[in-house]
Amino acid sequence: MTPNNPPSNEDTLQSAPSLSPDSRELYDHLLSVSTEALVSQLTAIVGSEVEADEPRLEECLTLENLSDLEGADPQVAISLALSQGLKSRYTIILPVADCKNLAAQMMGGSPEETEASLSEMEASAVTEAINQLMNAVATSLAGLLGTTIEVSNPEIELFSLDWLMTQPVASTSFLRFQQVFKNIGSQTIHWQTIVTVEDAQAQVDALMSADVGLDSESPANSNNEGAISAMADTASPGQDTQYMESNPMTTVQPVQFSSLDSQPQRSGENNKNLDLVMDVTLSLSVELGKAEISIKQVLELTRGSVIELDRIAGEPVDLLANGKLIAKGEVVVIEDNFGLRITSIVSPADRLRGL
Repeated sequence: MTPNNPPSNEDTLQSAPSLSPDSRELYDHLLSVSTEALVSQLTAIVGSEVEADEPRLEECLTLENLSDLEGADPQVAISLALSQGLKSRYTIILPVADCKNLAAQMMGGSPEETEASLSEMEASAVTEAINQLMNAVATSLAGLLGTTIEVSNPEIELFSLDWLMTQPVASTSFLRFQQVFKNIGSQTIHWQTIVTVEDAQAQVDALMSADVGLDSESPANSNNEGAISAMADTASPGQDTQYMESNPMTTVQPVQFSSLDSQPQRSGENNKNLDLVMDVTLSLSVELGKAEISIKQVLELTRGSVIELDRIAGEPVDLLANGKLIAKGEVVVIEDNFGLRITSIVSPADRLRGL
């Protein structure tokens, strides 16, 4: 007898599930909620009002649908995942030039136009920005679904179709949605996200089972228009917002706020309400240095023992505000008390190195 040939990868993809029209409509609304959270958080990052086009959602059955990315300008891929109340892997694809612009906004400088690739500092800044943005999305979705969502730490890689073939998304059908964010400095960000159909359907199922005005006993017969209206009332548009087991997770709790639709956006230099927090106290501390020693060495400590720190004599010491490095200085004596004379303020770039 002739053995049966196993199905090819292409056959598997062609027979993979796809979203039904009803699920597609509900998923479109989830994208709208996510976009509102992204716009709000981007506005906070850049300090000016950010605008976004409507996300364009397309369903792809093979990786050949992404061939338009091959040979284009250099791209990076940022991978992360949601878990707990909502499980989903995301692959975010951004042009390197747009990443440089986003990094410059995070560090308060200008993009390094001369370099064709991301520096280590720029990659760290982009990763931190994506972490803030996706936590904002998770917060909005958590409030909508009434659950707890955890976000993994983003991982950044140089994008290629060969790299994508090694990812879980390559083994099934997937969705791609694209959108453009404007007013990021003087430029735009072209954002593409890939998610599997299974993960997208899981998000729709979580929405259908959540208490957002849907009939949980017969979700298939629910009126989608009424469901979307209920979701719009439940979502909080002003909220700031891979289940990779090896990555640490950030817990995002659902929070409900009153609608801020009627309030003007205020950020950056436009915010004149700093007087409201002028009486908030911060805990300042001075760190002379650090040392790592074994438990055996700790047990051997006696009165008069000396511990060598990782700080050279005469080197500036660190000034911390609530545990965050903000300045460096030299120790002085003021009458009978120690004091610190500030010699330098830590730049945004130096702060990013400590993330």
